[in-house]
Amino acid sequence: IILQISTGPTTNFASGDIVLENLTTTGDVWIINNGLTSGSDIVQANSSMLIIADSLTMDVQNGFGNGAIGDNVNRILTNVNELEARSQTGGVYIAEADGFTIGGADLGTLTGVSTSANGSIGVTATAGNILLDELVSANGSGDVALVTNAGSIDEAGAGDAGVDIVGDLLTLTTQAG
Repeated sequence: IILQISTGPTTNFASGDIVLENLTTTGDVWIINNGLTSGSDIVQANSSMLIIADSLTMDVQNGFGNGAIGDNVNRILTNVNELEARSQTGGVYIAEADGFTIGGADLGTLTGVSTSANGSIGVTATAGNILLDELVSANGSGDVALVTNAGSIDEAGAGDAGVDIVGDLLTLTTQAG
């Protein structure tokens, strides 16, 4: 499933948020908001909405540099195996029902989870592990918080000597593992 809002000669010249309700598939999902209006974000309709997919890619790159994926209070609720996301100053905020891997999504060209304009990253796994297969990078003064309520935070592949997490302030919290 590919869902995109952008601007151009055959699309809307005005844009806004992509507001998600329940989205369920056994396949892959790629959500793109490249709108030119301030506040062109990816958000949820309410706090009980859930995205269920094998892999999920979300990308917000609007013309004002302030795009967000969820927020620290109203995170995007997911139940996926792989996640990749990119936003701007608004940050990336995800609450995963199980464990999952950051990186490896089948749709899109992103690498890991990142922000491009000092945005922060907050990712929580309610049950299960967070596996790092690709970079988690909060640009500039952005902070990174990775939390597992019943699992661990670990590298997906053995022997990776590269940097896995970049941020101004890094918080890793695990309850097990």
